[in-house]
Amino acid sequence: MQHTTGITNSQYVSPLTFVHDPEIYNQLFDPLKEDDFISFFERTGRTSVTNQEEYHHFEQDFIYQQVTFNPANNTTPSGAGAGNPVNIVIEAASHERAGTLSPLKANDLVIIWNVRGFVQSKNTTTTGAHEVLIRPQRSADDLIAAAAAASPAVIRMFSNAHAEGTGGPASSVSDPVRYSNNTQIFRNRYEVTGTEATNKIEFNVDSGDAGIGAGMYYYYKGVHDSYCKFKKDKELQFLLGVKSDGLVDTNNGGTAVNTTRSLEQYIDDFGIDQTYVGSFDRTDMYDVIKLIRREFGPKEYCLLAGSNLDVSIDNEFNDQHRQGTDFTKYGSANGKHRAIDLNFDTFEIAGHKIQKKYFQAFDHPNITAVTGAPYPDMGFFVPLHQVMDNKSNEMIDSIGLRYKDNGEQNRMYKHWVRPQEITGVDKTEYNWQSDCGLQVAGARQFVKVHL
Repeated sequence: MQHTTGITNSQYVSPLTFVHDPEIYNQLFDPLKEDDFISFFERTGRTSVTNQEEYHHFEQDFIYQQVTFNPANNTTPSGAGAGNPVNIVIEAASHERAGTLSPLKANDLVIIWNVRGFVQSKNTTTTGAHEVLIRPQRSADDLIAAAAAASPAVIRMFSNAHAEGTGGPASSVSDPVRYSNNTQIFRNRYEVTGTEATNKIEFNVDSGDAGIGAGMYYYYKGVHDSYCKFKKDKELQFLLGVKSDGLVDTNNGGTAVNTTRSLEQYIDDFGIDQTYVGSFDRTDMYDVIKLIRREFGPKEYCLLAGSNLDVSIDNEFNDQHRQGTDFTKYGSANGKHRAIDLNFDTFEIAGHKIQKKYFQAFDHPNITAVTGAPYPDMGFFVPLHQVMDNKSNEMIDSIGLRYKDNGEQNRMYKHWVRPQEITGVDKTEYNWQSDCGLQVAGARQFVKVHL
């Protein structure tokens, strides 16, 4: 492909034409402007359709639950002392289905403050305040004292036991957890005056180069800059924004304005947040690995890092970098697209592979790297696997982009041009629109770290 100037018989081409063909795209446009979060989804096949503004999925919670209680509400029907049972009221926070369902059932074995107990019976009469009568498994153990001193005040179930000849246990029921987000409408526009329209960048496409036919094409630098701003708006919302609640546009009749939940908000709401002082070294990485394992995280993670965190990790793991990236973990894109260099460094630690990428979005001098901003010191550990949706029984990517498509209109990208014949003035409008949102599955396995 060759760049040329001064040729008038050329056709306009939008930056969208090559969005899925990075090898050609990067020959035409500044790749630094395109090295973003949205390109990550596009080039690794992590995009899927939603028919509704709000989309959701369901995840199974832990099979073994901790049950919280307030020791001040404990009662002792047989009096205090070793070997006697304690009656415990389960706190409302440990209930489901409007307080009608709670963990624990008769014959469960539990641990309270390192003393083992046996659930003798359960009383579900009071909504949101079910009660369990628990006996110590050994007569010499003082379960009453343990329940009074427990901090945190939790009951941990771990097994069950039954007498010979008795009937079956009560059913174990746990509702899946619903996670939702919504799409957000992004727009941008660029206007080219009649005089400026002569300032175009032209290039030649050889036969078979890009699937658009051989010949001369052109684009406007301003149009491409507008497209980059359009994509960056999406990237920054996906990384740092919050999901709106009750937001309306008072200039347009109070119409609701939806903003999508970002990766940072997903982790703040459902994931793991860790602070490390000064630098991030091998010991800190081992700490993250331990946290990941407690949440049954996968063996492979992507780390999106700000500059300070990125440099700190390079200083610690430089001898282990560039072992090769397994792009098969990145989504459903074909092999060619997986092979595109997305500038990841790879290292392994404690049996886990970490694909690290410096994200310039964390270091913008006017947005994320202003004085006092936390993002240059921050990074997100993102699991690279799929999670079961317990409602549809389908596997979904741990992180992906959802976009509106009703079968008649694809709103992943919408680009249209309004020439002088429509505007009525000596200018042409180039418009961009997208209706999309972020989806995160298995958010409790995601980790945010900051120095």
